Amino acid sequence: MRLPVLILLAASLLAWPRLHLAEDFVFRHENLLGTSMELHIRTDVASDARAAESALLDEIQRLSAILSTWNPESEVMRLFQGEAGDREVSEDLFAVLGLCDAWQRETQGAFNPRVKVLGDLWTRAEQRQELPGEAELAQARRELLQPAWERMEEGTRVRVPGGRDATLSAVAKAYIVDRAGEAAFSFLPSPGGVLLLNLGGDIRHWGNESLVAGVVDPHADAENRAPVAEVPLRNQALATSGGYRRGWTIGGRLHSHVLDPRSGMPVSGIASASVIAPDAATANALAVSLNVLGVEEGVRLVSSHPSVEYLVIAADGSQHRSPGWPEGPSSLLAAADETAAAETLQAAEPASGALEDMEFLLTFEFPAKSKRPYIAAWIADEDGFPIRTLLLWIVQGKERLEWLPDLRQWYRQDKARRLIDPTDLVATRSSATRRAGEYSAFWDGLDDNRLPVPEGDYVFYLEAAREDGTHQVIKHPFSWNGQPFAVDLPGNVEITSARIECSKVE
Repeated sequence: MRLPVLILLAASLLAWPRLHLAEDFVFRHENLLGTSMELHIRTDVASDARAAESALLDEIQRLSAILSTWNPESEVMRLFQGEAGDREVSEDLFAVLGLCDAWQRETQGAFNPRVKVLGDLWTRAEQRQELPGEAELAQARRELLQPAWERMEEGTRVRVPGGRDATLSAVAKAYIVDRAGEAAFSFLPSPGGVLLLNLGGDIRHWGNESLVAGVVDPHADAENRAPVAEVPLRNQALATSGGYRRGWTIGGRLHSHVLDPRSGMPVSGIASASVIAPDAATANALAVSLNVLGVEEGVRLVSSHPSVEYLVIAADGSQHRSPGWPEGPSSLLAAADETAAAETLQAAEPASGALEDMEFLLTFEFPAKSKRPYIAAWIADEDGFPIRTLLLWIVQGKERLEWLPDLRQWYRQDKARRLIDPTDLVATRSSATRRAGEYSAFWDGLDDNRLPVPEGDYVFYLEAAREDGTHQVIKHPFSWNGQPFAVDLPGNVEITSARIECSKVE
């Protein structure tokens, strides 16, 4: 399954209420289809936003029962694990099987829904810490040539040979994005409603007002790194595929989880491929195929599709863009709020005078619960005065920020900061597809005004508050003095684990 790597820029969302009567509502959930979900809604009626969220979750649950490979009782799992024969399947499953067939034909096998055969092979290789042998690869390639189903010409009947595993994840998740988003958007009044859904990196937008999404640098290691490109979306989808965060580690080397069905080997020439398309299923399939086919062959494929744009970042860092790929920050973003946009997009730019060769990295993980907690992560001086907010994940609503006191520690300290610095630090971000609940953030030694902090003693805070849940704070003092360190911090009921590392920048 591909690894979309996407950040939603907060500046456009934060600036809109100044220009429009509608309000922004943001909902976040974990462990939906094994990943995270963010839903952004713009409407002037709070009940419509809640109704849209409910409709979206209901449709995801319905389609998950049909298409999820995470659920052993789903329709697709029962189809492949059952005996050989003809079966009547649901319209949704029949449609997804058809999409897989079409993309396998068009890419001449570069897209193959039976690639799980190779994934299992590389998992076994990792367990024994030995690369797959040529005989194993050859056997797997032969098995990939055997179809796991045949769609019948009439109705929604499917013939399965039995005993042949397959995974539809690369198309199924994007199909769910398209269908669930449509169900949610139907609850928003026309023409003013706007909806943007990000499910594990597959992004789809509906409505008459654009929102800006960004493509993360495939070599970035944190949620709050600056994006490599910004994309204004309007009734479009954006997907990014790349294998730099997940894969198999053998002999100390990470091998991409994106596999070439034709060779059986992990892809290596492409760091990431991003595609803008009219729907998420098309964007997803083309982004995956670009990784496998490479720049030259992949660009020929993508260029044959109308209304599709691409950005390919090669392993050597070079970029290849289609003529219509958006260049630079969108005029919408700049017009909405130039100051907020500049602060967001320049978040990773260093300033002179700091410990420029040092970097502070936070990694943490949530437990397997569906509702993501509100999160604040920040650095304070030794007196507790906040100097840099690293992450602030919230649920926006009609009474903007009214619930922020739930993050009691951050809110109390930030109130003191705002007495002398009115800068609004609230930012909403989404990022790369990874296992649900795994996140990271970095600090470059600068304060919220982008000025270097002096060497000395500081305190790291990570705070979590969950609706109808608990309030938890992880706190750790540290010295910012050019000396590396690493600390594993004890978890709690809201944050499973956390680790901070201070190291020299290579």
